[in-house]
Amino acid sequence: MQIRQKRNHADPSNSSGAAYNVESVKRRRTEESSKRDQAQRLEQRKSYIHRAKVLESPLLQLSLEREHGQTPVPDLQRNAARAVVKGWKAEEILCAEAPPRPESTHALNVLDYDPISKTLFTSSTDGMNSALLGYSLHEDEEITSQHMPKFVKDKIRHFASSMSSVSSAHINKESRLLLATWRSPPTGSNVFLTNLLEDGYYDIAQRWRVESVRGYPLDLLASALGPTGSRYSLVIGTSDGLITADRVSAALTIEKFDTEEPNTSDVFAIEFLSYLSPSVMLTGQRSGKVEIFDDRVDDLSSTGTLHHPSAVSHIKQIDGNRIIVAGLHSTLCQYDLRYCVGRPAHHIWSKHNCRAKGYREKVTKTILQYAEHNNQAYTDLGFDVDIEAGLVAAAQSDGSNTVKIFSLHGGQALQTLDATYVGTTFSNLPIKALAFQEDRTGAPKSLWVAKGTKVIRYGW
Repeated sequence: MQIRQKRNHADPSNSSGAAYNVESVKRRRTEESSKRDQAQRLEQRKSYIHRAKVLESPLLQLSLEREHGQTPVPDLQRNAARAVVKGWKAEEILCAEAPPRPESTHALNVLDYDPISKTLFTSSTDGMNSALLGYSLHEDEEITSQHMPKFVKDKIRHFASSMSSVSSAHINKESRLLLATWRSPPTGSNVFLTNLLEDGYYDIAQRWRVESVRGYPLDLLASALGPTGSRYSLVIGTSDGLITADRVSAALTIEKFDTEEPNTSDVFAIEFLSYLSPSVMLTGQRSGKVEIFDDRVDDLSSTGTLHHPSAVSHIKQIDGNRIIVAGLHSTLCQYDLRYCVGRPAHHIWSKHNCRAKGYREKVTKTILQYAEHNNQAYTDLGFDVDIEAGLVAAAQSDGSNTVKIFSLHGGQALQTLDATYVGTTFSNLPIKALAFQEDRTGAPKSLWVAKGTKVIRYGW
């Protein structure tokens, strides 16, 4: 009897294509291990995804229509910003009186301009007192395309003074309100609010003295006037949280931050998101947090938090979703308000030694960094943004205390301005105040820089 072996019962030890030989088992185990690793990586990536704040807080009115990332900036846009800066000329438009003490201890701390009354507002220090002054243009001179007259010292308006340095001064061009704060005077008022008239003088002024309820001196560090439609007429950042003034009742209220860490509740920057909603504002703190607040919420609770790697000194809004933030340790970058998730600092700031520079462990991912910015330890250096021209002006803490001009959308440094020898006096003091001003109709904004006791204008 002849026995035949069927093919489907082949001996696995003798068949090179069998499913149970050694090579097949190894290959199958490798594939299964690879699939498990891939599944674990996928689950890990899913853990990074969080619900958007626009969905959790619809009052913010944020848009999810398009994405922002590090897209290449068109050469035409970058070259246009560079052309604006290259055409600037420097001229001294104010040389304030020096105080009795040496000039090396005196610097103009604030700077703002009222185009209606043609008045430049700045500070002046005389001994222990610091005053808010208004300098007017000469009556016989007008601003033309070829000439920018100087502000005269014989026509000075004294608004208010106190025994401490002026920490902030702002003008609301729409409401004509003028707000000024003093850092920490031992006596007297530290908040000044008035309504400007068209001739540069002011109406009835309101003065307050705000003190800490915790038993130690309260420093006023920053301030902002609420835009039209906001619940608050003004907001002040202090060393112990926020001070708000309700637009209806005009009552001052101190809003404290709940924090267990000492010296982390200092508020150095305040910005209302006028492009988004007048009810939404941002605060920059010493802890590196950028808190998002909505004044339509009764208790003014935070609706979102961005994490900057160091203390935040300035915040400026770029558009409906993007902001630019300046801080210590030479950190200057852009963020997208829709993506506030904190990640390990060394994943985002890979070019720096995060631990040596004192960066926070968790930071928000940036969409653009300005690598050539230099400011290690000062929270009161000047900073401003010209969105129309695509320029960023940031005072530097280098040897000459210069101003560096960056491309807003590209991040490159376009030019460095040194006002040490410009004008009638020599000054190598840090630049505490600068601002882009629209001082000529139909022309690009000019950059006004306060250095020492003089104000230098860079413009066409």
